[in-house]
Amino acid sequence: MDFSDCKGIYVVAIPKYGEMQKVTGELIGASRELAAELNESVSVVLVGSEIRDKAQELIHLGADFVYVMDAPIFTHYDGVAYRDVWSRSLWQGFGSSYGGRLSLRCNGRCNGIIC
Repeated sequence: MDFSDCKGIYVVAIPKYGEMQKVTGELIGASRELAAELNESVSVVLVGSEIRDKAQELIHLGADFVYVMDAPIFTHYDGVAYRDVWSRSLWQGFGSSYGGRLSLRCNGRCNGIIC
């Protein structure tokens, strides 16, 4: 499988009770260090309901880009709903080459995404 078209480092951020978790900042910091070594960007996918105002906080923590998935379906964590939206969004957002491979990995039980 050729991953040469896969660029950047992605972190998924899911606020808990409207607040970013400490681990999110830690992941962005570690990603920032790795991105510097690889000359890549750090993107954060922010998932939740009524969380758009958190995007700037993620930029301040070191993200180059923040993609916001803000919808009422994300008000309460539901693994099946998250998986389904992720599969569709990644397929549409990255096209069939990268998104298809990643979403196929998540069609089962998806506790995290590693690519």
